[in-house]
Amino acid sequence: MGNVLGVDVAQRKIEFESNEGNPLGQQLWQVSFDGERKQLSVGPGTHEGNVAPGGFAFVDRKSARMEPRRCDCARRRKCNVFWTGPSLNEYQLQTPQQLEVKAHDGETLYATLLLPAGVASAASVPLIVNPYGDRGR
Repeated sequence: MGNVLGVDVAQRKIEFESNEGNPLGQQLWQVSFDGERKQLSVGPGTHEGNVAPGGFAFVDRKSARMEPRRCDCARRRKCNVFWTGPSLNEYQLQTPQQLEVKAHDGETLYATLLLPAGVASAASVPLIVNPYGDRGR
């Protein structure tokens, strides 16, 4: 689970960020004190939110692999894009390939393979490995 964005005791609702069901993305959610859940964000990618006091509106900062970053503002179920980052078209990027690899302990590790334009196989280009996580082990 990600950040708790807001708690509205009067409306008996909590807004939060979560990657449940998809470790490669994050969505914005609302849950009532009775356990009723509703997804607030739309579309794949990583969504980060700011909720207005009272929960009547929120800003959704979305990023996805092949789309420019953007910010949406939702108020009473109407959503408007108010900022979009520069287009990625000029870079002529290929769609990244998502890979899953099993570690020795059975844990699933996620990787992304991004090939240069015009290259169909990873066998013909140098490989850059960019690990993250706990390097002290």
